[in-house]
Amino acid sequence: MTATISRTPATDEVVLEATGLTKHFPIRRRGRDVARGPARRVHAVDDVDIALRRGRVTALVGESGSGKSTVARLLGQLYPRTAGEIQLHGKSTRVRGGGRKFREYCGRVQLIFQDPFASLNPVHTVRYNLTRALRVHHHAGRGRGDLEAALAELLNQVSLTPPERYLSKFPHELSGGQRQRVAIARALAAHPEALLADEPVSMLDVSIRLGVLNLLRDLKEQMRLAILYITHDIASARYFADETLVMYAGRMVEGGDSETVTQSPGHPYTRLLIASAPDPDQITGTGERFAITDSGEPPSLIDPPAGCRFHPRCPFAMRRCVDELPPRIEIGDAPDHWAACWLFDADTVAGDTPGSAAKSPASVVAPTSPAAVPASGAIPRPSAPADDAGGNPTNPGEAVTR
Repeated sequence: MTATISRTPATDEVVLEATGLTKHFPIRRRGRDVARGPARRVHAVDDVDIALRRGRVTALVGESGSGKSTVARLLGQLYPRTAGEIQLHGKSTRVRGGGRKFREYCGRVQLIFQDPFASLNPVHTVRYNLTRALRVHHHAGRGRGDLEAALAELLNQVSLTPPERYLSKFPHELSGGQRQRVAIARALAAHPEALLADEPVSMLDVSIRLGVLNLLRDLKEQMRLAILYITHDIASARYFADETLVMYAGRMVEGGDSETVTQSPGHPYTRLLIASAPDPDQITGTGERFAITDSGEPPSLIDPPAGCRFHPRCPFAMRRCVDELPPRIEIGDAPDHWAACWLFDADTVAGDTPGSAAKSPASVVAPTSPAAVPASGAIPRPSAPADDAGGNPTNPGEAVTR
């Protein structure tokens, strides 16, 4: 019972949307700390706006600790939000874990976790893990025949064939790619409209990452899913996602279509992410890189800096960056390409010099335009090898490695 893939075009229909999403984790106080004023908090996510559209992939990119996984758990309503609103098909929703409304919400919004070995129950077989998901979401049918057909269809959808080979296996008997495919099949058992994929390939061997991304892309086109793809690999975001959002220290700093964000980055942090990706041309000395270097560590989220949170590391920081939080500013090089950066505010640049408030401006050569990207610094699009039924690309050397 194999599902056929139909190439349905993407639409602008918003399935899941968050506005002003905020999450602060209180720090536990002990002893004398209880009497020392209000409790301190970790500002994990602040004022995040994000929309997931049917038939489209939105990538959320940033280094470790930037708040990406917290956003996924907030959208999945695994964490209660401090502020903000989550809308499912335009209707505001807030659910608590364990109840009927939470299960209904999970039937429409599913998560795929980073580590498939940790997310699958190790003492139960693939059959048990998938059957439980089907029954919880009332898709197991009325008899054993219906259940067997549903199990076979799930495994066929994730290219684990023949299904009989995998149903009786335990997670430890599968490879990393096969385990992640089972985790994806379990998410599909709910018949969701949105998938929240939290770094779904980061725990896999490089040789099979592209096969899993190709699988998710095919499922998106077949089922018209809205997918949030969380990753620290901005190169894979260009290959896989339609839209890319860049996150730093709990805040969104840039967004737009993936081609524009990765090839013409505007925010200095996005430029730094791309410049940190390995470039074979750099070894031979034939490639140019972005004129920006890293000059620090991410800030403390307990006491985040005022203004732009990237200004302590930014070589183009101005006085306004230190004091005032930048809004989203349209860059103008492509539709809907924006950056939360004062470098794109003409009045600010006219009244100050980029780098005047930077801690180490002397080591940085400012570009002629903050959004200018050398042609040789662009991220190449990897070729997409065919994916075999066992979860491995037929040409492992073509997998995304950056």
